[in-house]
Amino acid sequence: MSSAVDAEDTNTKTGDTGYRGRIAKSEQTRDEPLEPLADHITDVSAMGGIKAHYWTKNKQWVSENVKKPSDYVQINHEQLKIDCMEWGLSTIEIENLRRLTPEVVQTEGEAWHIDYDFQYPANEANEANFNYCLDVAINFLIKKQEFDSSRKWPKREKSFPAPPVYIGKFIYEKPTQTASVIHIVQERYYYSVERIVAERK
Repeated sequence: MSSAVDAEDTNTKTGDTGYRGRIAKSEQTRDEPLEPLADHITDVSAMGGIKAHYWTKNKQWVSENVKKPSDYVQINHEQLKIDCMEWGLSTIEIENLRRLTPEVVQTEGEAWHIDYDFQYPANEANEANFNYCLDVAINFLIKKQEFDSSRKWPKREKSFPAPPVYIGKFIYEKPTQTASVIHIVQERYYYSVERIVAERK
């Protein structure tokens, strides 16, 4: 049976591992394993994957474990579970969504790679499964948007008068006068105050 990958010198980037690489044209059979994709990595850079396990972002790990394009997508299941609980989602439904849909990866060059079980079309490529997975996916996006929109940040619309800064005064490394002096206030300098750290007794 041939090939899960047929990319002709296609630029690829990982979805969750944060690696960008290249995949040479090749075919995969049961007797002929795919050539390690990491051998074709030409540009390793952080493109994402901030929640993936740190070891999946290592070039050696990629070389040893990535055998096909979908392997570039690595999921931190512990972090996913925490996110689902924060967003008010069922972890079981998210797991169902992953199991009941093909693995799909878009690479650079607008190429799509699809990986699914041989029996999938005959059993799950139907309207009922489509509707269920679509509902779960839409609910996932809505919950995440609601969670993100609930964040609040301090406003910066109004200004506050800065405390006086005197020429020749010391600026300390830490908010204590026993700390090391890192600067002395001078003329013709512009100084801005970002935070106020105070002690009250």
